Amino acid sequence: MKNTLCILSFSISILCAQTQVDLKMQSKQVDFTGASFTKPVRSGTSVPVTCGVGEFFFNTSAPAGANLYACTSTNTFTLQGGGFKTGSGAPVGSCSVGQTYFDTVNGNTWFCESPGSWMEVLTTTGIGPFSLTGANSAGPAVPAAGSTALFFSSTAKVGQTLDNTGAIATMVRPTDCSGAGQLAQKINSNGTVSCAGSAVVEFHFPAGAGSSASASTGQWWQDGSTPTVCPSGAPYQCSLHWNSGGATIAVTAKVPHAWNGGAVSVLLTYQGNGSGNTVQPAISSGCITNGGAGPAFNAAQNFGSQATSGSTYYVGTLSGLTTTGCSADGLMVLRFSRADSAGFMSVASASVMFNIP
Repeated sequence: MKNTLCILSFSISILCAQTQVDLKMQSKQVDFTGASFTKPVRSGTSVPVTCGVGEFFFNTSAPAGANLYACTSTNTFTLQGGGFKTGSGAPVGSCSVGQTYFDTVNGNTWFCESPGSWMEVLTTTGIGPFSLTGANSAGPAVPAAGSTALFFSSTAKVGQTLDNTGAIATMVRPTDCSGAGQLAQKINSNGTVSCAGSAVVEFHFPAGAGSSASASTGQWWQDGSTPTVCPSGAPYQCSLHWNSGGATIAVTAKVPHAWNGGAVSVLLTYQGNGSGNTVQPAISSGCITNGGAGPAFNAAQNFGSQATSGSTYYVGTLSGLTTTGCSADGLMVLRFSRADSAGFMSVASASVMFNIP
């Protein structure tokens, strides 16, 4: 009787003192299938930075199916089963490097480039060609060395690339420009390519020596007050020479067959007297078309004024000649005059360039 009471007393003291159960030491073959619910791992909106090998963590902010992490080494949580995932809409929350995600609503694929950083890889429409994603702007940030950014420019309305030096290249669609008179390709603002070219007509006075009587003026026409001058010394270049601001010289040029109203530029080589006077050539154009009357000249346009010195030759350029009334295959008459009247001016050569867009 005494021994029995002692054992009972001991058992009661043990039960009263114990408030927690050590499942590792005091359980065996635990079966939780009958429990109303279980939460076997810690959870939170961000993965802890410290852990011990074998721990698990449930990330509540990660996409469905990419929530469970295991501590594979000290203080290193690794996503478990982090392969290809799907969901409705863009992914949210953190991710592990290499994880992929497919948005079933928009048809977009995402890739985890760095911890916690989702990057959209591809946008598809379900039919036809896919659309490359990027900056819908004039240009994204300059990429790192060795990388190239591909984007759609909302300014140029065309796909472009940007290298690590900041240089932008436009994506273009090639065009066959092997047709007659098509000498070059021109990239348009929308990325298409048009054929372009140019036709240059040059006029000059042939080499010669002696007086004006020995000169050949070629296609030039000149009035009675504008003589031809051929210096007796090198380089034996003849030129049209006039002293009066009212004198006129002219030349004719065939308008190219492929020209359709593009820009026309004129280049003029001339010289003034050695007294340091300022000369300013001028030009007007008129055309003769098939079945038309004589040329009706446009208003004269002035070249830039030039202060001359000695026997120096100067080159004047007029980039936008007025060509009203001119068309392909017509005969263009270019009439040169002077906007000033002091001293003399001699014209040695001229060239006309027709831009063929």
